[in-house]
Amino acid sequence: MKSLLSLLLVVFSAFTIYSCGTGSFKEESFYARGNCDMCKDRLESGIKSISGVAQAKYIVKDEMLKVTYDTNSTNRVIIEKQCAELGHGTKAYPMNEKNHEELPECCKVSHNEGKH
Repeated sequence: MKSLLSLLLVVFSAFTIYSCGTGSFKEESFYARGNCDMCKDRLESGIKSISGVAQAKYIVKDEMLKVTYDTNSTNRVIIEKQCAELGHGTKAYPMNEKNHEELPECCKVSHNEGKH
């Protein structure tokens, strides 16, 4: 019984430290060009694949990416460069043109829209 209580205490402590933060997690939102739910899925999965990213949520109608990440493992520059590499430009990094051209038509920049 004591070992079970000890185990529960350790698990609870670890959860509390993670959920309250140790000061190394940061949440940021920034523009990432995208048109549809396929863009949303691509951006969220592509950003979540970066080591240290805890959460990525893309809001299509606002073209905003909200990311929570461990500042000891990654940073905004790496995250924005990954968006650009996926074919979705940000204000700081233009999209990778080759990868953008391989996207489905609905995900591409229209001819009337600027390329960020």
